[in-house]
Amino acid sequence: MDCKEKKTINVGVDIETLSTLPTAAITEIAARVFTLVPEEGVEEKLHVRINPMSCILAGFHVEEDTCAWWSNRDDEVKEKLMEPDGTWLNIKPALHLFAGWLGDLKGKYECDELRIWMEGTDFDGSILRHAFRKIFPEKGRDALPWNYRALRDARTFILEGLRMVYGEVDDPFSLIPKPEKPFLHHDPMGDVDQMIWNVRHVNELLAIKNQPTEKR
Repeated sequence: MDCKEKKTINVGVDIETLSTLPTAAITEIAARVFTLVPEEGVEEKLHVRINPMSCILAGFHVEEDTCAWWSNRDDEVKEKLMEPDGTWLNIKPALHLFAGWLGDLKGKYECDELRIWMEGTDFDGSILRHAFRKIFPEKGRDALPWNYRALRDARTFILEGLRMVYGEVDDPFSLIPKPEKPFLHHDPMGDVDQMIWNVRHVNELLAIKNQPTEKR
């Protein structure tokens, strides 16, 4: 990844929670480095599974409707969520690991700026902001491991990009081609990979649309 010119890193982030409130208990965090144009060798990723009880003991919110919603997901998703394989971390070391991973990326790629992509910044972003500030109150505004200007709303980029290319359509996401192997929905890394797939496709469409036309 050539960051010496851009000085930025794109990171897709998705979380799973036990509530829809900004104070929600977090069960998983997934993140992956990506380039807007697919590039070989960029496979940096992180998947952290969090012990829900550690969130509950720390005062995070659990919602009955959300727990019921999880109980109705596909068996594969539920098994990945609940398997007692010893890989769960408590919320504080999980957030510390995530923040450290993001910080290490800057040094690894010789970059000084992150772009954090999420499917809307009002859900994942607000929950992570609350979690970092609650768990690391001594850091104040510096608890969050990225600058507020770093957030990128993938949903808006995708929908507005498709609108610019195709105009107003009833189901814009249906215009994005599907990969050969479907993404696993409600799995955080699967959701990150789908978001990256969609962002890259729209970025390619916009690049083609903005190419100068040859004069005849």
